[in-house]
Amino acid sequence: MKNICQTMCTVVAIGTALSSTLMVEAPKAQAASIAINNANFSNPVLAPGQHTDQLNSTGIVSNPPVPGWTIYDPSGVIASANTTTNSDLVGVGNPLPAALNVPPPGNVALFYLPDVNKGVVGLSQTLTSSLQANTNYTLKAVFDNLKPFTLSNGFTVPYGGFPGYRLELLAGGNVIAADNNSVSVPDGALGTSVVSYSALANDPNLGKPLQVRFIDLNSAPGLEVDFTNVSLTATAIPESTSTLGLLAFGAVSALRRKLAD
Repeated sequence: MKNICQTMCTVVAIGTALSSTLMVEAPKAQAASIAINNANFSNPVLAPGQHTDQLNSTGIVSNPPVPGWTIYDPSGVIASANTTTNSDLVGVGNPLPAALNVPPPGNVALFYLPDVNKGVVGLSQTLTSSLQANTNYTLKAVFDNLKPFTLSNGFTVPYGGFPGYRLELLAGGNVIAADNNSVSVPDGALGTSVVSYSALANDPNLGKPLQVRFIDLNSAPGLEVDFTNVSLTATAIPESTSTLGLLAFGAVSALRRKLAD
């Protein structure tokens, strides 16, 4: 009788302990940074007002014009650019303080597209990391909306307006999440674009290389949009508390069956 009582008390104690775990919140998973080459465009080093571009029009030679990144030019806008006209340019720049109402962010990836609606232009980078199951991904990038300003020689740089942007997360070349110009900022301001994606166990793109791409939509007057401080983090999706509950009650039921035998 004593042994039976001790066993029953053990079952009750285990059941209570396991059941109580259901009310304990699972520890939050830590976000891990995924490496992006030249994510803040600090390469090359530039002084305020300097920039590189694919035509090397300023004499600052950089090949490629944005180290670590590949030009995305589906309409051939950049491929057809030349130095004899008001050229469409992609490169790295360091905006002058006069173009912003806030402290400049330092180097940026720039898109200077004077021909509105000629086609979208972007930059992309394929990462060494691949899409993993049961993982939340968060992609962020800072962008600017430059304002008109006047140089010391009296020339007014005709910024103003905003051509629009898109930030994309891809896996195996497939767009899996995007922010399509959802953040609006006034002239002279900075904005932050955020893209989130949850990869589950049955995701068709699992194991495919991740890719980051940001795009100047070139859909409205504004001449230029710039990006910087690109980041991508991955966070494991916590195990469902319902699964923990099934394990807990399953263990208690097994012990009770053993007693019944």
